[in-house]
Amino acid sequence: MADTYDNTVKQAMAETKKATTDGKGKISTFEEFIALKKKAIFITKHMIEKIKETPDDSPVYTRMGRSYLVVSKDDEVKRLENTIVQMNADIKMLESHKFKIELDIAAKQDNMRQMIASMKKK
Repeated sequence: MADTYDNTVKQAMAETKKATTDGKGKISTFEEFIALKKKAIFITKHMIEKIKETPDDSPVYTRMGRSYLVVSKDDEVKRLENTIVQMNADIKMLESHKFKIELDIAAKQDNMRQMIASMKKK
């Protein structure tokens, strides 16, 4: 009985530890992506400010592959604003994935605690 209990607890502890370690690794990766997206948003907002400061008659260039296109000031501002909206959506998605992983880790740890508590009662 004690041997079965020890093996079950060891196996459950190993699975919980692995899930926790893997989950924390994914969470840190998501946090890095979120920080990069926030930095890109900051840079894009700065670019919008600089474009708005330019005179109306000066050309605005945007990169298309290896070449550059001359675009209107308003079109470039709209494109950059759409980029910010997309990055904010990406941040929300990453945060939701991060939250799901945190919930999964907490659930596995709770299951482990409940299993140990139920085995101790027997």
